[in-house]
Formats: sequence, structure tokens, C-alpha cells
Amino acid sequence: MNVMSLDSINRIETISSIIIDEMVKEEDSIATGKHPSKRINEIGEAVKLLRLDSHPTSTRQDSDNVMTMLSGAQAEIVRRIQENFSVGKKEMKDIVDKFVQDMRKGLANENQTVAMLPSFVTGRISGLEQGTFLAVDLGGSNLRVVQVTLKGKRRVFTRQASIKIPDESSQTHVNCKTGEARHLFHFICLEIKHFLNDAYGERTMPKGKIPLAFTFSFPVHQTALDAGFLKRWTKGFDLPDFIGADAVRALRYYLAYCQISNVEVVAMVNDTVGTLLSHAYTNDDIDYPTQVGMILGTGSNCAYAEQVQNITKRSFDAPGDETMYINMESGAFDEEKQRTSTEQDQQVLPFTLYDYCMDLASLNPGEQPLEKRIGGMYLGELARRVIVDLAEPADFKSVIQPRLAKVLGKPWCFDTEMMGAFEASLYSCNFDCVQTLFLERYQVDISVTDAVIIGEISKAISTRAARLVACEIIGIKNHRSFDKFSVGIDGSMFESYPQFGDRIYETLALFDITSVKLGLAKDGSGIGAALAAALVLK
Repeated sequence: MNVMSLDSINRIETISSIIIDEMVKEEDSIATGKHPSKRINEIGEAVKLLRLDSHPTSTRQDSDNVMTMLSGAQAEIVRRIQENFSVGKKEMKDIVDKFVQDMRKGLANENQTVAMLPSFVTGRISGLEQGTFLAVDLGGSNLRVVQVTLKGKRRVFTRQASIKIPDESSQTHVNCKTGEARHLFHFICLEIKHFLNDAYGERTMPKGKIPLAFTFSFPVHQTALDAGFLKRWTKGFDLPDFIGADAVRALRYYLAYCQISNVEVVAMVNDTVGTLLSHAYTNDDIDYPTQVGMILGTGSNCAYAEQVQNITKRSFDAPGDETMYINMESGAFDEEKQRTSTEQDQQVLPFTLYDYCMDLASLNPGEQPLEKRIGGMYLGELARRVIVDLAEPADFKSVIQPRLAKVLGKPWCFDTEMMGAFEASLYSCNFDCVQTLFLERYQVDISVTDAVIIGEISKAISTRAARLVACEIIGIKNHRSFDKFSVGIDGSMFESYPQFGDRIYETLALFDITSVKLGLAKDGSGIGAALAAALVLK
């Protein structure tokens, strides 16, 4: 049993008042039934969940040279924040074990925390597939329309347009992320029409209908390759009138409404499954076949290659040893509302009060807890809350300049891109760029000391995220007993965030796993959707 140390109690006394004030303010604006945890009713219970002393021997980064720029008190506060977000090996093992357990529950039963949704895409990618396809990829921030030409011999050519999904109403656009779903699907089809006009112009359209694969990156109950009913929105979407509706049917309806008659929707694919297929097509390392796909961008999810015979919750018209790709919807892992009464205290994900307050302020409180510790949509907000917390209380005035509490007082105003810029400055020891960037965005000068502290906060949060990603990979490996394999990854967290991939590798090495290769599958979801269509038409 872990006992709270005096140091930990002092720390809580220092930060608790501002956190509780913030919790109360946010609770007032959110329905009580949406609270992610009924156990947090007082600071004593919150302290228990903070797990400050649950990993007294957990790994902690040695002080870098930049830490010498801080005073002793500042450095100690930074170390406490690092400990708050650290995840030790024992904790990670518990996460992996629970992850495997939930995977197997999801394969055997419907409506599980880790949903394990069959994609209905079967067969292995050979790298020889050919043809021209249209892919429409609805992501968390952008809509992409992609013309994909598969040339065989693992060669692929694409032409694409990426359009920001309107998230505010204006004179030219209706908000497509909240409100009514008809605006979203009308927007999608208008962009398809514009793309086809730009791609072909006055030239004759191809004979016959162009096969289209729809990358719909949200939890669905898929009943066929071209039919899937939305279970819930994620990634900042909130269109309640569409819950339970068939996304393919809606797309076909609005294609007809927009008078687009030369396109045929043949498949709906999750972006994570598409990323797996895309990486498999271009991966020429036969010793490390692609078995796993991941999205590490705005949101986060996993897909992997499963044998049909292991998906016992449904029957399929396919041999038992056939490969079917599973969309795990792993971002929901460890959701409290899915636990039974005997499992209520079995939360395994690391949990801080910053996670709790950020969750309350999100569009889907209590949902997607793993995604909220990994996805780019959320990490910057976590960092912002820590920064504001260090800037506001009187006892912390010497740690970071107090005016940052006001400058960064608006939720979601500090994004993960900015967080990555601060962390990158730690490695270059060049703070001029991030100071200029901060001044341009927030019209406030920050000191080098401020930049170091924000960078270290960012590093602690991103390191935790990378370790949780590694736990997912280890869980899939353990479940399937994969030997050597590759993981295809799409998304800005893997592609652009400083040292994120290196930290995943470091975590795998802690478990003596050296037989996994991580590979970028840039824009993989669009190419993967075309490959799904190719498998259908093969």
C-alpha cells in the first residue's frame, strides 16, 4: 500500500485550491451525468487518483543542461511535474495486461470498451495491385479528396486536395462539426465535385463509374464493407442527429443530391485500417511485414491483422485462417462507464487532476481516455493547464510569470504544435525562435526561464503519451504473438513531434522488444482506402 509522503501532501496543498476552483467552474457548465469520475468528490479522493507515490522508483529524466538555468525551487517544481506525468514499468505492464484482456473481450462480445470492430476488409496486400480510385478521407480537422493510381510493384501516385472542415459559421460556410449532419455531408460532396472538375476539367471523365472508398474515422457498427452505422462522434465532432445513421447511405444520398453520377461508393474504411493497408503496399521489407496501423494525429487509434476464426462475436463468409483487419477503437480503452461495479477501482491509465479538468472541458467528458492522453487535439490543452496552474498561485510566482495565467486562460488556446516548439527548443538550446513564436501568437514576451519550464512540461506530457503508444503496440504483439513486424503510422505526432518516435522505441526496449519497426505512412488513410477498394474489386 502506498502512503502519501509529506512532500506529496505539501505539493497538493500548494496546487489544490486553484485546481478545485477550476473544477467547480467547469462542473457548473457540464451536466452531472457526464462527469468522468464519481469518486472525485473532495481533494483527498483526488489525491488518491493522482498516484503521486504509486511509482516512487519510476524512471525520471536526468537533469539536462537547460535545467541549470532554473533556480533550485523552480527545478524542484519541474521535477514534481515530471513525476506527476511519469509512467513506470510496472504501471505499463498493468496497462498492457488490461489492454490484451480488453482486446479479447472485444473480439468475443459487442459493445465493449475496446470495440474491436471488424472492417470486412479481408486478404493480404501484395504490392501488385493496380487501378485508379477516388478516396474521401474525413479526419478530425481536414477533409481530403484523393485520386489514387496504383501502379503495381509497390508504386503509387496521388493527386489530392485538403480542405479544412469548417468549425465556425461564417458568410461562406456553415459549421460542419457541430449542429446538423446534413451540412457536413453536403460539404463533403461539394468538395468531391470541385475536385473532379479540377482533376478532369474539360477532359472526358473515365468510362464507367469511378470506385470511391470512404475513410470514415469514427466508431461505427459496420455490417458490410459498404455499410456502417455511427456509434458516436469523436475528434471534436458533435452532430447528434446522425447517431445510429449509415454513413455510406448518407454519402450516396448527397452525391445524388449534388448530381455526381459518375462515382460509386464501394467501401467504407476506418483511417487506421487504411494506414495499415497503405504501409503494407509500400513496405518492401519481407522480414518485417506490416501487421499494425496507427493514427497518431488529432486523435489516436490502432488497427491490426487478425484471423477471422478469432472474431467469435460474429460469423463471416470467409475461411477461419483468412486475415481480416480490425479497427480497435483503442482510444476508448479504460473508460470508466464501461466497467462493471466490481471493476470500478481497476483504472490502469495514469491519471492526474489536469487530465480530469481537461476531460470535463472536452466535448465528450468521460469518453476516449486513452486518446486524450495521446492525441494531438488534447496534449497542448494538458500543457496549458499545467502552465496556468504554475502561474496563478502566489506560492508559484517565482516559478513562471503570473501574467501567463491570463494570457493562456482560455481553454484550448495552446495547441500541441506550440507545445512541440517549446520541447524542441530544449534540444537545440536555442530559445529565440520559440520566444518569437509565442510573442507573435499571444503578444507577450517570455523569458528563457519561462521557455525552459514550458518545454519541460511539454516533454513530460509527450513522454507519457509515447509510452502509452508503446503499451498499445506491446499489447497487440502479445495478443497475436507476432515476431518481427512493422507498424505503419500516420499523423503529425509521429511525423513532426520532436523525438516522439524515439521515445516509443525506448519504451519498447524497456520490455526487451527490438523486433518492431515503426514506419511513416504519410497520408496513408487515403491510399489505404483505395487499396481496400482494390481488394473488393480484385
